[in-house]
Amino acid sequence: MRERLRKWIQDFQEWIIFALIFVLSIVVIRVFEDKPPFKSIVESLISSKFIGTLQDLSILAAVILYFRETPSRKKQEHYEAWRVINSAYGQRASGGRIQALQDLNNDGISLAGLTAEKAYLAGINLKGADLRDANLEGTNLKNACLQEIDLRNANLQQADLRYANLEGANLRNANLQGQSTNLSYTNFQNAYLSHANFQLAYLWSANLQGADLSYANLQEADLSYANLQGANLKYANFQGADLSPTNLDQVNFQGADLQNADLRDAQNLNPEQVKLARNWEYAKYDEALQMQLGLIPSHQNFEVIQPENSDQGHNLFDSQQSQLSDDF
Repeated sequence: MRERLRKWIQDFQEWIIFALIFVLSIVVIRVFEDKPPFKSIVESLISSKFIGTLQDLSILAAVILYFRETPSRKKQEHYEAWRVINSAYGQRASGGRIQALQDLNNDGISLAGLTAEKAYLAGINLKGADLRDANLEGTNLKNACLQEIDLRNANLQQADLRYANLEGANLRNANLQGQSTNLSYTNFQNAYLSHANFQLAYLWSANLQGADLSYANLQEADLSYANLQGANLKYANFQGADLSPTNLDQVNFQGADLQNADLRDAQNLNPEQVKLARNWEYAKYDEALQMQLGLIPSHQNFEVIQPENSDQGHNLFDSQQSQLSDDF
């Protein structure tokens, strides 16, 4: 407490000195203004508009000091914001963290390495924030504005990002693994998700249009009704993933692993796209696409072979039946 008081006095000592001088000047003038020779001096100063000039100079000095002290005030505000964030560690409630984090981000302060496990940060606006290596496991970020955020190597396991906006965000190597990681209706449009871990994640109706998912792990992820139009899926792992009915228009499946992936009712998918992937023969498709891929023979390839003499065949069958009846 003493250290904080000493620091506060140091930061504001110029203000204190200025205020004391100003107050003492006013007191001296008021005390001696009716006494000679001060009375005549005061009257002459008033008549010469000296007091008005002094007031103007005081205002100017106050403005100069205000701007001079701006960096110190900002530093103090940042210190208080971090104190609020750190004191709320381990608490599920906001605890003032939302405003504190927003203030720091608005001032361009890096939030890299932040730890806010299981925190309630729903609706927070951290557009363009630096949250590299952050630990946000189990954090509620529903409806959050996270456009162009840097979440490289961040831990988002079991986080709730429903309806969050991560357009243009960078989540390279981020960990979003787990069935409890809720990414339904999340906007990942044009996001950089290369090497991210989405294993078992719930991405129902997520917008991944134009996203870069190269080398990402989406093993057994639920991407039902998601929009992957124009996404880069090169060498991504879709083993056991649910991609039905997902929009796969113009996606790049080159080198992706589709073993046991469910592509039934997938939208805008053609055989040329599928055959760029690995293990595409072991994925699940609807019947029409199976035929296009040559996984089941076309009906046109079947020939119904009729006996050369159908009447003779019928007669032979009837005679055999008659013989059996006689035996019994």
